[in-house]
Amino acid sequence: MMSPVGLTSRWVAASRALETELAAPLFHDPYARVLAGPEGFQLFAECERLKANWSSGGGPDFYLSIRTRYFDDALLECVTQSGTRQVVLLAAGMDTRAFRLPWPAGVTVYELDRLDVHSEKQGILEQAEATATCDRRVVVANLESEWVPPLLAAGFDVHRPAAFLVEGLFIYLDHTTIDAFFARLKTLSAPESWLGADVVNPEFLSSPFVQPLKEKMETLGCPWQYGIADPETDFAQHGWQASVVMPGEPTANYHRWPYRVLPRGIPGASRSFFVTARRVE
Repeated sequence: MMSPVGLTSRWVAASRALETELAAPLFHDPYARVLAGPEGFQLFAECERLKANWSSGGGPDFYLSIRTRYFDDALLECVTQSGTRQVVLLAAGMDTRAFRLPWPAGVTVYELDRLDVHSEKQGILEQAEATATCDRRVVVANLESEWVPPLLAAGFDVHRPAAFLVEGLFIYLDHTTIDAFFARLKTLSAPESWLGADVVNPEFLSSPFVQPLKEKMETLGCPWQYGIADPETDFAQHGWQASVVMPGEPTANYHRWPYRVLPRGIPGASRSFFVTARRVE
C-alpha cells in the first residue's frame, strides 16, 4: 500500500501519460501510463471533476505539463552549462527523468523516496524493461525525517556541486518540516549547487476555486499546508539565491497557459511559482 503522498505521484504520472499521447506533446514519457496505473487515472479523473471551471477538459493537467517541461529544461541547462554531474530528485515518486532525459556523460541521478514508492515503481520499470540514460541510484528515505545518511551511503559527494529538485512536495509540508529540510540540505550543498522547486502563495491555499481539491487531499491524508508570498526572500533566508517565474510567463508558458498572468504587485491574487536557486554562503 502506497502512502497518500505516494499515491499523488501516480496522479501526476497519469497527467504525464495524457500529455505524451497528444499530437504535439511538451515532453515524451513512455513509462507514465504504466506507472500511473488504474489508481493514478482514477485519482486524476476525481481531481479533474473537483476543479470545476479550471479543469483541463479531459486532457492532461496544463499546470503539471508546464511544470514538468519547465524543470526538464532547467535541469538539463544546469548540468550542461555548469558541468554539474550529481542530480538528486527529492520525493521522486513516479518521476522518469533518469530514463527519458538525454543526460550528459557522467551524470548520476539519485531518486530519493519512501520504500513503498520505490517498491511499486521498481517492479513496474523492470517489467517495462526501462533503461536509464544515466547512472541511476535508488535511495530509500523519508524527507520528513532523516534522509541525509541514506543519500551519502548511495555515493553522494558533499564536496561537489549538485542539482536538487523538489517537485510537487513543498505544498504538503508544514513550515517546521520545511525548515528542517533546508537545514539538512545545507549540509549537502557545496557552493554553486542548484535547487529547483514549485511553491504556491497563501492566497492559493485559501482560494475558493481550489477548496474542493484541497479538501480531497485532506481526505486522502496529505493536506495542502505550505504557502509563501515571497519565494525570493524565503529561500534567501535558507541560503539560496532564487529566481522565480510564474506559470504563464514567457519562459513558463509553452503556449499552454490559458489564463491572464497578473503582475506580482497586484495583491490578493492566487499564485503558483517555479523557483530555481543557487547555493550562497
